[in-house]
Amino acid sequence: MNIFLELDNLIFTSLLPIEDKHSFSQFCRKLDPKPMHVLVNLFKEKPEWIVKFYQNIQAKRAVLNKKDKKAWDEIIEKENFDLLEIEINDLEIEINDIE
Repeated sequence: MNIFLELDNLIFTSLLPIEDKHSFSQFCRKLDPKPMHVLVNLFKEKPEWIVKFYQNIQAKRAVLNKKDKKAWDEIIEKENFDLLEIEINDLEIEINDIE
C-alpha cells in the first residue's frame, strides 16, 4: 500500500476533528515519503499520538508566526518529554518480552 494512503487511513480514523484530519493529511503529503514508515508505525501502535503530533505542529506554526523564542523552547521541551515517553514505553515492552 502507498505510504501516504496508509497514513491517511490512520489519520482519518483518529479522534481529530474532520477539518484537522484534512489539514494534517495535506501537511503529511508535503513530507519526504522515505521516513514516513516510522510515523505510520508509531500511529499504528499508538493512535493517540496522531492528535499529539498534530497539536505539536499547530503549536509550532503559531509560535513561528509570533517569533516567540521562549514559547518555541517550551514546545521543544515538551516534544523531548514526549519522545522520552516513547523510548521508555519501548524499553518496557522489550523488557517484558525478555521476561
